[in-house]
Amino acid sequence: MLDKFKTFVALAQYKSFTQAAQHLYCSQPTISQHLKLLEKHYNAQLMTRRNGEVVLTSKGEQFLTYAKEILMLNDQLTEKMQRTDESSHMSVYVSYYLANHFFDELFSFIHNDERYSYDIQSADYATLKMHLLNEKTNFALMPYYAEDIEMNERFTVHPLFDEPFVLIVPNDHPLVQRKVIYTKDLKDENVFLPMRSNLKMLQVR
Repeated sequence: MLDKFKTFVALAQYKSFTQAAQHLYCSQPTISQHLKLLEKHYNAQLMTRRNGEVVLTSKGEQFLTYAKEILMLNDQLTEKMQRTDESSHMSVYVSYYLANHFFDELFSFIHNDERYSYDIQSADYATLKMHLLNEKTNFALMPYYAEDIEMNERFTVHPLFDEPFVLIVPNDHPLVQRKVIYTKDLKDENVFLPMRSNLKMLQVR
């Protein structure tokens, strides 16, 4: 069926049975036969002639979009299958923070090794969660939130490290003398936070 999709795309491009046949190195009857088989298989008129030119019908316009997509996916599949067994490819989904701060260093040892290739797909928490829930990936490196009940019930969590929140104050600041500091103690203070999206939720009351 793929050869017939290629015929259809060529016909749509050249709008001529003769030019499509020349492009595909086949005969005009072959082009006509492929078109008839497609129209019979999908029970729809895909093309018509107008002023000596091949024109797509409304169904043909829709068909063309899918035909191009199918051919593109086939090319991608062929490329994947033709990779040698010696090459290794890995796709990892991680949070923006981990991608920016850790993975360039972790994978630097294979940058110059043509036997290996990898994709680092970085995304925000919501996107990573969506990929896991929709089974687009079965592994992700991302922040852990105890309050996210859905994630905690459906997935096994293996903590990589704990990242404490450190409050740094000048030596002469009154808070230095305190053993316990509450968020209400920071209400009238200017607090500088790291550029982290999840810290934007911090409210001082």
